[in-house]
Amino acid sequence: IPAFHAHEKVNGKPGKGEYVLYHGNLSVVENRNATQFIIEKLFKDLKIPLKIAGLNPSKEIVRLIGDYPTVELIQNPTDKEMNELIRNAQINLLYTEQATGLKLKLLNVLYKGRHCIVNPKMVEGTSLGKLCLMGKNSVELKQLILATYNRAFHKDEIEVRELLLSREYANEISFQKIIEAVHNQ
Repeated sequence: IPAFHAHEKVNGKPGKGEYVLYHGNLSVVENRNATQFIIEKLFKDLKIPLKIAGLNPSKEIVRLIGDYPTVELIQNPTDKEMNELIRNAQINLLYTEQATGLKLKLLNVLYKGRHCIVNPKMVEGTSLGKLCLMGKNSVELKQLILATYNRAFHKDEIEVRELLLSREYANEISFQKIIEAVHNQ
């Protein structure tokens, strides 16, 4: 049964944004490592604006971001601010080294955001890779960022997301699966 979430329909914004967004709880080691990888391996020599948003960034992350003029840190954003960052980003970049099943932030981005670039571990065990652009390593991820940054996000992409998400990840489907499981016992 997929995770329950707060979304009823896809609200991605057609058009183009002006930055790439990575977000997460920056006090968690996995997210700190992802932030460092993204900055040092993907954005080190890119002129594309990157926003890193998250809770409680370490001093090391604050220092690292300070070394890059095209990278902006948004510390401890409110839910409303986070939702606006996701909606207005040209690309939501999600990266993980741990395949731990469905990540709610991935669902959140697919319901609210434009282009979504991930590595394979981010979508492992889900069908959500169909809705993302996927790069296996830093070279592929960087190529995807460069190829997607100036490409508008279209209504037909929203419709494809709506179709897949409503078939497999809608809360109603999960409720039905639970009801069927209870009745079959």
